[in-house]
This record gives sequence, C-alpha cells and structure tokens, in this order.
Amino acid sequence: MMKVQTYKELEDLIPKVESDLEVAVKEREKLGLTIPEDYQVCITFYNSENAKATAQGTSSGSIICVNALRTAMEQLDEQDRNKLSGLTYYFDITRTFLRDESWIRASIEDPVKTLGDFEKAFKSEQIFQIYKEGCKARGREYDSYKDFTIKNAEKAKKTLEELMPSIKEGFKKADLSLRHELDHSAFFTSQIYKDFNSKLALTKQLQHKLGIEKDQSVSKELAKANMEVLKAKVEIEPLLEPRALFFTHVKPDEWDKADFEKVKNKVYGNFLLSYIERAFPQDILDPLVSQKWSNGEMDTATSMFLFYTVNLQRQSANSIAYVIQPEKVNYNIANKVLYQELPEWKAKLAKNARTAVEAIGNAYKEKPSRLKEANNSKTFEEFIEICKGGK
Repeated sequence: MMKVQTYKELEDLIPKVESDLEVAVKEREKLGLTIPEDYQVCITFYNSENAKATAQGTSSGSIICVNALRTAMEQLDEQDRNKLSGLTYYFDITRTFLRDESWIRASIEDPVKTLGDFEKAFKSEQIFQIYKEGCKARGREYDSYKDFTIKNAEKAKKTLEELMPSIKEGFKKADLSLRHELDHSAFFTSQIYKDFNSKLALTKQLQHKLGIEKDQSVSKELAKANMEVLKAKVEIEPLLEPRALFFTHVKPDEWDKADFEKVKNKVYGNFLLSYIERAFPQDILDPLVSQKWSNGEMDTATSMFLFYTVNLQRQSANSIAYVIQPEKVNYNIANKVLYQELPEWKAKLAKNARTAVEAIGNAYKEKPSRLKEANNSKTFEEFIEICKGGK
C-alpha cells in the first residue's frame, strides 16, 4: 500500500483513504480495468474549487488529492455547513492569487508573515512586479487580495478550529470519490491523453514566454496552440469524465445488477450540469479570448467583462478577480463570444459526450476490459469503436 501524504492535522484521516483506495483497486482488478502504477495520493484541506477530489496527470505519473473540507461538507448539519461555506470561500478567494494550498494554510495561521514570505519567494523584484501587473490586468489589485487575506484570516482560523472535529467525523463517513479519481489516473496512461497533455505543455511554455518574458512575438503561436488544445478537449473530456462518472453512479458491488440505461442518463446529466456548465466554460473561454487578442479584436475591458460574466454564470469565486467597466466593453465581440462561439463549443462537448456515454456504458455492461484495451487508442473514434467491441 502506497503512503498517503497529508498535513499533520489530517493524519488520522489516512486509514479511511487507505481503506477506500484498497476497495477501488480490488474493484478494478475484478472488472479487468487498467490499474495505474505511478500515482500518489494526498489529503488536502481544499485545493480545488467545489471539488471533493481531483486527479492530475504529471510527467512522472499522477496525483490524486482528496479535499477534506469539501468531502465532509455534506455530512454536516445546516449550521455547520454554512460556517464551512464561509471557510471554503476564504480558500477560494486566496487561491486566486496564492495558488498553492500550503500558502493558504499558512495565511490562516499568520497572514502578515505568510504574505511577506510569499513576496520574498519570487526570484526577483522584477518577477514579483510582473505578477502584480498580472493581477491588475485582470482588474483586482494584488493589495486588494492582500487586504482580504489579512482581514479574514482570524475568522477562518477560528472556524477551522471549531469545525475540525466535525470535519474529521464527516470525512470518515463520506464517499471520497477515490474510485472516480483512480479511473482518471488510469486514463492518464492512455496514448490519446498523452497526446493531449503534450498540447497542453506547449501552451504553458508559450504562455510563460508571453506573460513572464513579455515576448509578444509568440501571441499568434499561443493562440493557435490554445485552439488546438480546445479542439482536443472536446474529444478528451467526453471520454475522461463519463468513464469515471460511472464509478460515481454504480456502487462497487452493483455492476452485475445495475440498470445501465438509467445509469447512462445519470452520467450524461451529471456531465452536462457539473462539467459543461460549471467546470469547463472558463477553459473554453481562454482560447477564444487568446485568439481574439492575437488578431487585434480584443481589449482589456472586453476580456475582463467576458471572464467576469462566465465565472459569475458558473458560480465561481474567480469572478472576484475581474473588475468590469461596462462603458468600455466592445459588445459586438462580447456577444459573439458569449452567445455564439461559447455555446458552439459546449454543443460539441455535449454531442461527443452523448456518443461516449453510450459506448462506455455498454462496455461496462458487456465487457469492462474493453476500456483497458481502449487506452491504446490514438483517436476519439478509435476509443469509441473499441468500447463498442468493434476492434
């Protein structure tokens, strides 16, 4: 059994994670599915907005994180849930600029010292100024985030201390979503996902050149690379999430007796609401805006309006990062993006997911090992065909 990593305060949650992980691995063995080898598991406080758990592919394997606060929330009474929502809001806001949870956790204990350490951690004053300019370019000044963090840290600390016993108790009763996330780790080993990850890596390199090195010459190249990622995303996500969502909607001992027609509808509905409408809109918006910056159609006010609107629609705390100036917005461009282009990409996701859910659901019902075989596929179409038993 691999070692589960976590903070000292959360160490007594490790046995629950180890137990659930053991169940998940045995289930995959029984079904004849891929069992990932190079993955790590960690218990975090709350490292991703609205997520009970996350899985991330890396060059050396994958990392599964189980978020203790979000996982425990549904097990708490209404009064404690409301208090915990205030605490997770603190995490969501500070995450928009501190990014790493270790900084957020430290800021709760000692915000002034932590923010001082955070600023010193930049390799140079110039890089820190570029970072501050990036905050301002979105609309919200760095000092605004700093003030929020300092003013709200004491309340966050008291809430965390008060709720920690209930959080731990609730966590031990909850479904940790490890079966779902382990399936992601398995899919990360597939050829089709590795190709997608290569496209993502290119955009990060180009983004660094543009954002940190201020190399404007890569703007068009970045826009093109972003659009390539978006084109791949509408095929990858309808495979990645639905195949894992079957583990959300079928219990470990119910594969033989599940009503797969009902399960397929649940999975598809879940994908539409939780992913196309909540998780993906900003990921779709990014390349659309990047493309318009590269061809001279975008400006700061319109960009901020778009990101504010999309994050508001998906009920994300990220909306606070953007300050809008309605009188400066180019509404011809904004309307085209919001009401024409964004819906078109969402429709492509929905269409591909409909195909994928049907094929994947039938594979789970008839012969789950087809999904292991499908990991060798190089295209969306090939993956679907293998799931259908055609190859």
